Amino acid sequence: MTVRRLLLALDFLHAEAEVIHIDLKTDNLMLSLEDTSVLVDFVTAESENPSPGKLIGQSHIIYSSRKFRRPTEAKHYSLPILCDFGEARIGKTQESGPFVQPHIYRVPEVIFEMPWGSAIDIWNLAGLIWDLFEGQHLFGDIFDARGGHDPFRYLALMVALIGPPPPEFVRRSETMGQCFDSSGGWIAHHEAPVPSVSLEALEKRLGGEEKELFLAFVRPNSFLNIRSCSSSRLSQMGTSRINYILRTGDKKFIQGLRHYRRDLFLPHKAEYGANSQN
Repeated sequence: MTVRRLLLALDFLHAEAEVIHIDLKTDNLMLSLEDTSVLVDFVTAESENPSPGKLIGQSHIIYSSRKFRRPTEAKHYSLPILCDFGEARIGKTQESGPFVQPHIYRVPEVIFEMPWGSAIDIWNLAGLIWDLFEGQHLFGDIFDARGGHDPFRYLALMVALIGPPPPEFVRRSETMGQCFDSSGGWIAHHEAPVPSVSLEALEKRLGGEEKELFLAFVRPNSFLNIRSCSSSRLSQMGTSRINYILRTGDKKFIQGLRHYRRDLFLPHKAEYGANSQN
């Protein structure tokens, strides 16, 4: 139910509230607790062995952090809650403007200063699922020797994983001429070569039909499907493509969400056309 709940949350935001979150990441997902004894034990431990504190002036005290114990296996964590709307945008579509989204999961529309829509949240969600399920960034190797973001490496890796953009997408932005020819071929070879890698090779945890179902969920079959992608359509896909994620994959997803402390996530969806209309 974890993934389904997140899809339903996005479906409400996009279809009912007409809000685009634009900042989906582990920091903005909270897990509710069914095992309330975790809180009782926390209070008891704090009263019996208070956390060290430091007096700041005469106004307040800063205390060191105390970790919660894990819930019992029988109850474990409950459903996720999407939070932090500080970067959210109101409306179904947005014109090009200041860059949004962290570097490692920024959609092509934002990079090339095109109008974008709520489908950028779907890109983010699928990337988050991959990230937590696989335990590593899909688009992690996109930084230069000094640790700075390299947009050419990012786009070259995107081409390797999801293929070149269609010509009609290239025509939507003059800035795409820095990287692609009119037919969608990669021309920025001196800045970054297209690596020899694939989604199939990067997916390490599954095999057989389970792997096929997982990759089918995180990657649309064509750019046409990308453009028609919406949280509403995905939230209704309760059979073949996402059954594995909604059942077996949930446990691994929650485990990943519990253990990742820093902002992970990545662009995912095999899409140069994330600008869908809901």
